Amino acid sequence: GFGGASQQALRPHAEFYQRLWPAWRVVATTRAGVVGEHAAAAYAEQRRNVCDALHGCGRLLVHILSNNGHYLWVDLLRSAVGQACFADRLAGLIFDCAAVEMSA
Repeated sequence: GFGGASQQALRPHAEFYQRLWPAWRVVATTRAGVVGEHAAAAYAEQRRNVCDALHGCGRLLVHILSNNGHYLWVDLLRSAVGQACFADRLAGLIFDCAAVEMSA
């Protein structure tokens, strides 16, 4: 879907949170459609960047937008970096048109 497909699409959501809670830090990112030999390194760097941006935040509210947001969230949770980043700090999750992962 379109939501979470670009930084521009995320801007209204980030601005909403800044107006609602001006003292909070807002970190907005989207999962790029990187494929090929450089994909793993690009996604590993993105995971590190997200967690670095959240350094010092005591509690986290995560708003997941659409497919890109869902797949980035799953990628973060499956990584050691993401697990350490979100452990004991996750206060809430908002799924906004996010994909559902099905298993057989």
